[in-house]
Amino acid sequence: MKLGKIVNPSFQQAFRKLSGQEMPLRAAFFVKGIEKQIKEEIEKYDSSRIDSLKRLGNVKEDGKLEQDEHGNVKLSEENMKKFSEELQSLVDVDVSVSAIKINDLGSKISLSPAEVSLLDDIIKE
Repeated sequence: MKLGKIVNPSFQQAFRKLSGQEMPLRAAFFVKGIEKQIKEEIEKYDSSRIDSLKRLGNVKEDGKLEQDEHGNVKLSEENMKKFSEELQSLVDVDVSVSAIKINDLGSKISLSPAEVSLLDDIIKE
């Protein structure tokens, strides 16, 4: 699974919906494990993204990163291009996340076709 899919807010919302539903104990155990893997990948992504911003961001005289009125780190045009390239390279990384069989989830799970499509890497037939 690509890291970019995991950090996609739509994927995260669909996974939260899945994990919040009633399911057999065994399935809940596996989903909890998948949730832990996803959280770890998101944390590594965020850490790498922040490190890149610290390295490439505009630095003020006091040594702190320069930010706009919304709290976004300011980057030079050249460094914005570098940051975008680094971020794209990062989201293209393949990460390993466990999957669960759809039959193991039980019959009470309710997901839309769009949500199933988003979760197709972790829900298998």
